[in-house]
Amino acid sequence: MVFFQIIYTILYLIPLTNTVLDDDILYDIKWQPELTSPIELDNSYLFTSKRKENYLCALPTLQATISNIQNLPFLVGAPRLLQSVAKDDIMPILKPFQSTFRDEPFKALIFTLILSEISVLIANFDIVTTMVSEFFLMCYLSVNLVCILQTLLHEPSWRPRFRFYHWLLSLLGVIVCMTIMLISSWYIALISLAIGVIVYIYIWYAGANKEWGEGLKGLPMSIAHVALSRLDDRPMHTKNFRPQILAFIKCIYNENQHRWMIEHEKVLDLLSQLKAGKGLIIVATIIQGLICCFMLILFLETNKKMRFNLGKYDEKRDIAEQLRHYLKEQMITHKILNGFIDVLVANDVYDGINSLMQISGVGGFRPNTVQKRRVYFWN
Repeated sequence: MVFFQIIYTILYLIPLTNTVLDDDILYDIKWQPELTSPIELDNSYLFTSKRKENYLCALPTLQATISNIQNLPFLVGAPRLLQSVAKDDIMPILKPFQSTFRDEPFKALIFTLILSEISVLIANFDIVTTMVSEFFLMCYLSVNLVCILQTLLHEPSWRPRFRFYHWLLSLLGVIVCMTIMLISSWYIALISLAIGVIVYIYIWYAGANKEWGEGLKGLPMSIAHVALSRLDDRPMHTKNFRPQILAFIKCIYNENQHRWMIEHEKVLDLLSQLKAGKGLIIVATIIQGLICCFMLILFLETNKKMRFNLGKYDEKRDIAEQLRHYLKEQMITHKILNGFIDVLVANDVYDGINSLMQISGVGGFRPNTVQKRRVYFWN
């Protein structure tokens, strides 16, 4: 590679030297009064040069054409990269590029070819190269921003190998990238950032069918942890009182319609009216039965001599999960968007209610009001 670079440099210098040392270059001084105005110089001279035809000037052009062949792998690799992103199910709009023709990303290749041709037909490589540079800088800016976020949130999966890494280095990278983007072309930089934000919002709402991990999920957890740490268990003053409701609701399974039903849906309407206090709302229900704990399953699996039927315990766990999804849909239907759901599997309804009344909530964020029907109606 170094050898070819030296050869290319020599080929560049040969015509330049020949031009400088050419004795046949003649300078003609011609007076061009029509090119100036009276406000400008009185005499305007135009220097023109004449020289013999030099075929060595074609060598750098040929060299530049040959050197651009190294960009052909990008034309081959870009469709495969697009196909890989499409197969990750990150963006539903890219699903057509998942298919292949004879193990080749034919559709992705056609799309890349069309995009490249559009870039060529623009006929202004200053704009094209600026846009490409802006996208590369935005990529580096995003990487540095993610490094800052992962460091400040103390993500368990974030383990930088660089011994002297500090999040201030990533902050410096963000500032440098943003500065270069704005200096190069501020309006193209804004357009590039807008495209990046639109893609992120699209993935947030319509994409991400597969879970690949998201750094921003640690941000709400950190905020919630700090907020709960600041709440204390001291009694709340009457001026600051707001109802924190724990509502017990009985759910029954309709065999004819094959779905769950709430016995009294008006309870959710009442909770929807009480949520104007901006307090905590926990909708809880109890399923009679037993659920097998993890330690019991581990003990039974290690002891092969014992025979025990775990089907009924798995069935209770599945029922609890189905009931949780049903209650979530009902809360959305009754405009309870900021509520929480607890489904408890207990051997007795009284024990379940007693347990939930004691353990519901976290820290100082606990219910202070209980809403329930008479317990004997549940049996």
